[in-house]
Amino acid sequence: MKHLYTLILLLLLTFSHSFSQTKKLLTNEETIKIKINTLVNRSKNQSVQEAQNNLQEALYLSKGLNDSFLIANTSVAVAKLYSIQKDYAAAEVNMLRAIQEYRDLKNKEYLGIAYREYAQLFILQGKYSRAKDYLDLAESIFEEEQLPLNKAYVLKEKGRIAYEEGDYITAIEVINLAIEDLSDSPDKYPYAHALYLIGKSHFANFNYEFAEKNVQRSFEISKRYKYKNLQADTALLLSQVSSQLNDDKKAVRYLTISNEINKELSLNSKNISLDEEALRKLEEKDEVITNLSEVNLQQEKDIKLNTLITLLSIAFITILSLLTLSLYKNNKIRDKANVLLLKQRDELKEAKEKAEKATRAKAQFLSTITHELRTPLYAVTGLTNLLLGENPTKEQKQHLNSLKFSGDYLLSLINNILDLNKLEANKAGLRVDKFNLKKRILEVITALNYSANKSNVNVDFEFDDQIPNLLNGDSIKLSQVLINLIGNAIKFTKNGDIWVRVIKNSETSKTTNLRIEIEDNGLGISKEQQELIFENFSQGSLDINREFGGTGLGLSITKQILKLMGSSIKLESEIGKGSKFYFDIVFEIPEIQEGTPEIIPLEDIKKLTMPSDGQENLKDSEAISASKTIEDSPTKIESLKLDNRHILVVEDNKINQMITRKILEKNGATCVVADNGEKAVAVCNELEFDLVLMDIHMPGIGGIEATKQIREFNSTLPIIALTAVTLEDDGKAFYDNGFSAIIPKPFKQEEFFETIKLALNAADKPLT
Repeated sequence: MKHLYTLILLLLLTFSHSFSQTKKLLTNEETIKIKINTLVNRSKNQSVQEAQNNLQEALYLSKGLNDSFLIANTSVAVAKLYSIQKDYAAAEVNMLRAIQEYRDLKNKEYLGIAYREYAQLFILQGKYSRAKDYLDLAESIFEEEQLPLNKAYVLKEKGRIAYEEGDYITAIEVINLAIEDLSDSPDKYPYAHALYLIGKSHFANFNYEFAEKNVQRSFEISKRYKYKNLQADTALLLSQVSSQLNDDKKAVRYLTISNEINKELSLNSKNISLDEEALRKLEEKDEVITNLSEVNLQQEKDIKLNTLITLLSIAFITILSLLTLSLYKNNKIRDKANVLLLKQRDELKEAKEKAEKATRAKAQFLSTITHELRTPLYAVTGLTNLLLGENPTKEQKQHLNSLKFSGDYLLSLINNILDLNKLEANKAGLRVDKFNLKKRILEVITALNYSANKSNVNVDFEFDDQIPNLLNGDSIKLSQVLINLIGNAIKFTKNGDIWVRVIKNSETSKTTNLRIEIEDNGLGISKEQQELIFENFSQGSLDINREFGGTGLGLSITKQILKLMGSSIKLESEIGKGSKFYFDIVFEIPEIQEGTPEIIPLEDIKKLTMPSDGQENLKDSEAISASKTIEDSPTKIESLKLDNRHILVVEDNKINQMITRKILEKNGATCVVADNGEKAVAVCNELEFDLVLMDIHMPGIGGIEATKQIREFNSTLPIIALTAVTLEDDGKAFYDNGFSAIIPKPFKQEEFFETIKLALNAADKPLT
């Protein structure tokens, strides 16, 4: 009934449109109005067929007027009438005609309404995907035309679809977006219906309190405005909600209301014309029913009571049967679930074992291949350093520097791969100690300033003086991050500027939150590449890799290190304007702050590292591995006087024996060489040495076992592990087995001599 009246109102709106037509056409308009009046009268008597005939005649006359707007509006009304009769094919034909007319008229508001009505046809047929498409078209029009109420109608229908598809959360969210605009509408039916849909969604999602609140409001509006169908639906839903809330009295009351309204609607929907005789007969039957004797009423009560007892007995037996069946099924399901869980547990255990085996194999492979690469690499870098120290010609020096660069680059690649593997396997830890942040950053800039000068890049350093002098944190890993970021900025900036900034975000009594930024005005990075550059072996593009070189691991390692330190890398960049990498990081503040150390100003550092003829203060090859060579001590030893020092070199590789012996003898030491562990133990038992350099992997007795045997008769002799094995997991084992220190091969000479000096000093054999 409600839909039929909606059709009538739509037609009446159609005829509010003014026409400037001839006298003959005005007569046709009057004819259409007569048809509408007839439609109103027929609809009141529920004569749908006659209403349809009048609408078809009105459509015919509208075509005679040749008014597109009138044709479109009438077609919408005809389509809705067909939809009431469930003749959806005819309804679609008329609705498509209306849509085409509105398009030709370029009337966006009515076109949006037609899209919405067309979508409702698909909703009634359960074709929700197509309905969504037309609702989206309608919503875009209403947004463009700024028609919030019409948009609210569309959102309500979208929520209705979400409910029908079982997506109750989305239904509630979408309808809530429309509820405010719907509440302001003069027509309260859409508002009441929206509340009803929200209540249904909450009920289906087991949120009974929210369901009751919304449905109760819908019921009140329906009752006030006499929306009988909706009032019956809300009463039924309130009965179901009350039952779930264990309010049986209210549940029965609302169920009774729903049944009474449905009974009234059922009677009204019968399209029957009762004459006076039929009415009289009905009145007589009512009198007969009213005059039933008390005896018959008592008999009826007894029958009802017996029926109720029987039904309760049947229900009780049925419930017991269902409980028994449920318990049986639950046990079956539980047994199946247990079998499935056991199977999945075994599969997971097997998968875990395979993964652990693969991880161990990967670690073993990396350890082996690293050792095999480091051993010949030690020969390359060692011989290169020896040749550089033997006064080569200018041309030879250039070739040797290139060879040294290649060796250092290969070593850096090996170290980067190992670092990345360690980070991804969560084997990396933080070594927290006190450090001066400003001093640490200046050391990094010092290490990279030669490369900056070669590229004509000016490095500017801005440091917030409110930051405490000393902080607690892993300064080595922070240096590695800064080396990668500043090194990249120098690499991709020619004849430009780089700004290194440290800004204090906030501070408490125990911690300080800092932002560290590295900004340049170099090439810049495209939006598409900004996510990819943090992946392993990614450098943005093949052209960049060819022009600038590199492995593409630096930023990936930086990202992993910052994640380990509780931070994350951020990037802002634009092609041709430069890039800015930054991260926020928290450091602890030591309770005792020492005095400010002497720090060389940045301008003095730049002067010290300016390239000059015949001088290279820091070559590119050194910058590559700078993150490995920055130590807390500012003193670097490039040679060491080892006069009168007797040193045992234990090494099975002949080339490595020669290189190590020459480096030591060049600095005044006398050397004895043993090519396996047994000889090393025997020689140490016979002769006195100031120091032992012990390889690890050797035929027969290895370096660790040889050291353990030497410690049985000499506990003070400094023994340094000079090895190419991976130390990431074995460092503690070396010290536990008697080693004084560790020097990984290939080494830098300053690190080599520094470690020897510290070992001799610790053994009370200081160098003079």
